[in-house]
Amino acid sequence: MRFLAVDESKRLVNACDEVFRQLVRGALFSGCWYAELAKVKVMDLDAANGSLRVDGKGRDTAVRHVSLTAEGEAFFKDLAAGRPGSELLFRRGEVGRTTRKDAANAAGWLKGDAKTPMWLACKAAGIEPMTFHGLRHTYASELVRRGVPLMMVAQQLGHRDTRMVEMHYGHLQLARRSRRGTGKAALGRPDP
Repeated sequence: MRFLAVDESKRLVNACDEVFRQLVRGALFSGCWYAELAKVKVMDLDAANGSLRVDGKGRDTAVRHVSLTAEGEAFFKDLAAGRPGSELLFRRGEVGRTTRKDAANAAGWLKGDAKTPMWLACKAAGIEPMTFHGLRHTYASELVRRGVPLMMVAQQLGHRDTRMVEMHYGHLQLARRSRRGTGKAALGRPDP
């Protein structure tokens, strides 16, 4: 599984063109699947509660509310400012299509549209190529590294329980604990 370090995330964001950069930042701030972000509308941002409503992709959940950090909340508010609620939050603009479904939703992102811009951004950033889904892994790994409880990470990602989070990111939680020390602090108890 591939996820980016903080410096790689910054390089990737900086290497994206302006339109694709918004989508990449949205993924890094929310942990949403590409298909979820492509459907998010301006009205799905709950600025009062600092959350984003997404139609879940997987079988675990149909709709969920992703809690945003202060930085993520500011990003989404700026993106939504002054726009009608029914409008897609992430517009494709002039990014070239990789599919022939142009008429389906000319303004929005469709399946496959992010593949080429993602590859080009990775190349320009000097990082190993990865898929857009790797941004979801980056988001989740950063939450675990910051000490967010695994159940909260699972809920943010739209999982019913922690099994997937433990399987993919549990090693980061163990590494975090071992960096705090090998004594009682490593077990979650303060040293005397």
